[in-house]
Amino acid sequence: MKEASEALLNADELKAKLDTLRPLSQTQTSRLKKLFDLDLTYNSNAIEGNTLTYSETKLVLREGITIGGKPLREHVEVTNHKAALDYIETLTKRAPYIVSEEEILHVHGLILRGIDDNNAGRYRIEQVYVKRQNRVIQQFPESAMLPTLIQEMLREYRNRSSDLHPIELAALFHLGLVKIHPFVDGNGRTARLLMNLVLMQNGYPPAVIHIEDRVRYISSVEHYCDTGDADIFIVMLVQSVIESLSTYIKTIEGNIVWE
Repeated sequence: MKEASEALLNADELKAKLDTLRPLSQTQTSRLKKLFDLDLTYNSNAIEGNTLTYSETKLVLREGITIGGKPLREHVEVTNHKAALDYIETLTKRAPYIVSEEEILHVHGLILRGIDDNNAGRYRIEQVYVKRQNRVIQQFPESAMLPTLIQEMLREYRNRSSDLHPIELAALFHLGLVKIHPFVDGNGRTARLLMNLVLMQNGYPPAVIHIEDRVRYISSVEHYCDTGDADIFIVMLVQSVIESLSTYIKTIEGNIVWE
């Protein structure tokens, strides 16, 4: 797709500019992490139905404040997502690095910790269906197939890691995991976290899929599941990466402090 190719070139130019500003100081790194931890946590949870506002998520995340009238689960979803972000950040410091099955399960375990401990970090044993936006019922693979399918996905990821653009690789990792849908709950959050792990391991900032783009995001995933065509999702992801690259550059060049 021409649009995807042009967007990737734009991202490459911004990435090259960011690289000239590296290495980042500890202060710059801390400021950016503070901002992106909040943006990623709020938007990823909101996509899955968490009703905490951006400001409320900020209070829970940074002050440990409980928001009156909001379910305990929604507070735990915030702290769990932050713990998972901290974990994948430690993984980005390993090189060379390839995502493993153990790490997929560990990220998922952090997402559902204290929410559904029986299923946290474990493949589902139930058959799962989902009703799409167009009311079509989608059936996901049988539970007995999940370990094999995950290994096949990881093998393809390893085989293609040297010939795909890192953003394309991150997109396909996300799409592959969501299509398999290995967990009872937390598939989307786990996929977005691991997508960002691939990006960050390759020197890119994390990409934020905003709640305002939820319909577009879900539609692009459903399109891939139906057709195997990842271009629509890739274009959306590249646009998100470009936004993050621009934020990094502006923060560093302008010495911006995010509150």
